[in-house]
Amino acid sequence: MKYLLILLLMLSLNSYAATQLINGSPSLHRVGSDTISLEQAVEKVRREHGGRILAADTLTENNRSIHVIKVLTADNIVRTLRIPAGNGN
Repeated sequence: MKYLLILLLMLSLNSYAATQLINGSPSLHRVGSDTISLEQAVEKVRREHGGRILAADTLTENNRSIHVIKVLTADNIVRTLRIPAGNGN
């Protein structure tokens, strides 16, 4: 029972971290300036999620740049992460 509770806690924390990444956690795009490059975003995803990067691109939505990164996680799930590039650039 104790191990089940620990597992559930770990899964919920991982889910929270993924939500923060998808929603543009302030710590993600404040890398010493107001913008984050696509390469920096990819490296951050690689460090935090592991797995394999399948695709990475920068799109403009509502006059804001968004990095869209697809990653294949260790548990063989493809996740699409949307990271604000910052400053509308």
